[in-house]
Amino acid sequence: MNYENRLFAIEQINLLEQKFPVDIWEINGIHVWPLFKKQIYFLLHEDKFSSINNNKNRSKYKKIKSIGNKILSFLIAKKMQFNLKIDKTPIVFSGASSHKVLYENEFINRYFKPINNYLSENNISFLNLSYSTSSQSKGGEIPIDVLLSLFKHEDIQISKIENLPHFSEFTEAVVNLFKFDKELFLTTLFNNLKTVSRWKKLYIFIFKKTKPKASFGLCYYSSAMFGMNLAANELGIKSIDMQHGAQGKLHPAYHYAKISSKGYNSLPNEFWCWDESSRLLNLEWTRGTRHQVKLSGNPWLYYVNKIGKNPYIPKKKPIILFTHQPINPPIDPYLVDAIKATCDDFLWMIRLHPRISSQDKSEMVTILKAERILDKIDFKFANDLALPFILKHAAIHISKFSGAIIEGVSLDVPTIILEEIGISTFANLLKPGRVIGIEFPSKDIILNTITQITDKNQKRMNEFPDFIHLIDELVS
Repeated sequence: MNYENRLFAIEQINLLEQKFPVDIWEINGIHVWPLFKKQIYFLLHEDKFSSINNNKNRSKYKKIKSIGNKILSFLIAKKMQFNLKIDKTPIVFSGASSHKVLYENEFINRYFKPINNYLSENNISFLNLSYSTSSQSKGGEIPIDVLLSLFKHEDIQISKIENLPHFSEFTEAVVNLFKFDKELFLTTLFNNLKTVSRWKKLYIFIFKKTKPKASFGLCYYSSAMFGMNLAANELGIKSIDMQHGAQGKLHPAYHYAKISSKGYNSLPNEFWCWDESSRLLNLEWTRGTRHQVKLSGNPWLYYVNKIGKNPYIPKKKPIILFTHQPINPPIDPYLVDAIKATCDDFLWMIRLHPRISSQDKSEMVTILKAERILDKIDFKFANDLALPFILKHAAIHISKFSGAIIEGVSLDVPTIILEEIGISTFANLLKPGRVIGIEFPSKDIILNTITQITDKNQKRMNEFPDFIHLIDELVS
């Protein structure tokens, strides 16, 4: 989704949020607006503003599941439940494989591992859960998504959604505005609500065994994490969302146009933020509610800086790191031209977004090969090594709106932010001569900006807020 479409989507959703009584919408004790808002935005994002009519066959296919697979999944889940041995513990962590990186021959959750280590050093127990099983889910985590088949959704009828105050007018507005298929739109909201209610039951099962003081989650707007927040709020457990990327008004999950002082029980109690800029952005909409915003720093940056290890990086020339985003085109012509003009003087590294499709990756490679610069760009180290290590060695970091911009700025890496979406997202981070936004990028403007930054050659000043005092408060 390009900047114009993203901005249009966010603005229209905010207007709907202000017009309709979304803050009082409740079904079976669940504050549903955060769930619905996420679904509307991601339908737009995934379908690139086209009608979702072409999803009908896919939606029907999802309903037609193999009885054999259902039975097998149920049996595997029952076996896991029977063998599950978990005890009372003060803190529970929940993440997905997408939050993991390969570090010292082990896949680790980069945001939780530093906190895990601190707790271990102080003889405080904890439990790591994975709500998205993959080949990276190994390493002391319990893949609780395997257990999900044991938990039925709550008694929810689609009529409960339709009978929400002024929901029929809301639906008509959404359908007319975004060209959605009405039946499929309602079905999408309904199915997601049922899934979230199942995750809530699963987390209640986990929490009753562990009796934690706090439960950390990543990406609170996933179905699993909505369920975790609901379970935690019902049982009086503090739920915490650990920042994992860019936030602010252009992210629908980190800005609400309408919220009561009671807040939403589907949201976490606390938002832990990497930097002061992110904290202030969240305070804009949480102030006066029960939701709290705290400065925790980025645990991964803190950890990397503390251990001080420097893996081998080929550095015969200054490094320019480009952190890629999963948008079209996979690489812009102006950036290709800038690489061609500077690849003799700089080592360009391109770090691919974890969600890049094989098609987009293939298209990028084809473009770079056609321009005869593929062999002049490093992909191996850029994608094999942990991002903070690369940023520490980079002369310049270039990106559009990746959360890596916050990490780079925290490490005081000279940064170029491309296009309006990045400038809007990170407006609070812009700093003359150090963090520079280019609203309308071109080869010449990028080259001039690179020269401007490299001529200054300032000493880097790193600041790392840490999470330790917050953890101490939780376990005291």
